Amino acid sequence: MAARKQILILKRIRDQVLVILASILFTIVILPVFLFLMVPCYIYRFIVAQLAKVLNPGLGKLLCTRSALCAVDDLYTYPKCTLLGVAIVGGEVDAEQMREAMVRKVIEAKGKHGNHIYPEFQQFFHQWMGFLFWKWEKDFRIEEHITYYEPSLNHQVNDKELVQLRHDLADLIPENDDGTGGPYPGPKSVVIVRLHHGMADGYSMLELFLNSIDNDNVKREDLAKPRFKKRTFLQSLMYWAAVWLSVPYYVTQELFTTYDNNALHPKGVKLTRQAYSAGDSVPVATIKKIRSKYNVTFSAVVMSALAGGIRKFMLVNDMKIPDKMHVVTPLPWPGHPSTLRNYWSFCIMKLPLEVADARERLKVLHKKREKIVHSAVAAMNFTLVPLVGALPHPVLNFFAQRNATTIMMSNFPGPPVTGTFFGHPILYGSFGGGLGRGNLGFGVAMLSYRGTLSFGIGIDQAILPNNEKADELLRFIKDEIHILEQDVLV
Repeated sequence: MAARKQILILKRIRDQVLVILASILFTIVILPVFLFLMVPCYIYRFIVAQLAKVLNPGLGKLLCTRSALCAVDDLYTYPKCTLLGVAIVGGEVDAEQMREAMVRKVIEAKGKHGNHIYPEFQQFFHQWMGFLFWKWEKDFRIEEHITYYEPSLNHQVNDKELVQLRHDLADLIPENDDGTGGPYPGPKSVVIVRLHHGMADGYSMLELFLNSIDNDNVKREDLAKPRFKKRTFLQSLMYWAAVWLSVPYYVTQELFTTYDNNALHPKGVKLTRQAYSAGDSVPVATIKKIRSKYNVTFSAVVMSALAGGIRKFMLVNDMKIPDKMHVVTPLPWPGHPSTLRNYWSFCIMKLPLEVADARERLKVLHKKREKIVHSAVAAMNFTLVPLVGALPHPVLNFFAQRNATTIMMSNFPGPPVTGTFFGHPILYGSFGGGLGRGNLGFGVAMLSYRGTLSFGIGIDQAILPNNEKADELLRFIKDEIHILEQDVLV
């Protein structure tokens, strides 16, 4: 054990030396070349946007840079970067009434100047002169976008995973789901909403949910909000100066030290794009109890459970505990616009799998996450994403892939009270999404709603042998939550 610890220390020293040397190279050579190339790209992007108004007036707005990065995908053949929201609602949803309400409250919603608030629902991505634009659908019919799923109409559903998820989630409806301690009387319906990540992010979906769909009982002040440090003007000036000065080091660090090679992210594996999945839930009160007990964040608790569950899973299945396993997680950013938009940053964290003690692992993760979230790293990533997203679409399509980290994890805070969907009470909610292009094949999605934290995992079938292993891993993750709750050491 002591020898392994010394080896790990030497590897960290080696990595830091390499990062510093690479940072110098980045500063002297790569950064000037990148900026030299980016300036013409921005000029060309501006010229194309202006030419479109004259030469192709049928086009809508140019896709914003963050959305352009999410839209790097096989958009109309096999999309891999979708967002999926699933709601179990009380009663039988009438598709025709739902269509009429959707048209009235969302599709035809106008702003104070008479413009559409959500024009994207009637538009699609169209590439022109190397960039993606929004383009109006000539014959928009709401019936093509809101449909019943019936076995006799399975030609309308071209994603087998979506259908399977619909059935899986229906099986996971809590018994006590009427909000008063008893089972909901009457039939229930499953409503599935799917849109491409290039259209918007999860917080845009929540904003739409609060603004446009019958939800008078859900208030914004009831929602969990990310904490951001308030700074004076001078502090902000120094902070952003530190962000730009640290760009060479942190970019180089992310490029050189976050490429994983382990049993859950094996080098050279070809993903099947078919996942083994599992889902479960725990009371939000349990997570909050642990959070208060150890004076950590909500996110640190769920991330610690993930790390502990993976560690146990690997030990039980005779997998080598890797020196490094990274998770990438999106971060909300202050000032999110009220329209459909991608507006986020992200951070990459190393999971402390080498730490055997559950409480110590929680403390380590909390300290790491707080340091990263409130450091220059998150701001740097927020700033650099649109710089990359400004590149022409064919260039993005060639380079933009997720190959580095083992896991993609999203933790989404939903309303703590019962919402409604066009008059129907929402009894249970869950969400997920595609993992994008590249060889990242392990996704984790969590949603807190109405006092319940639902969480699910999806792991590519090229990584695990069967779905029983996905169930086992999820069980170990949930066990870690109970271990922390009971103050038991392992």
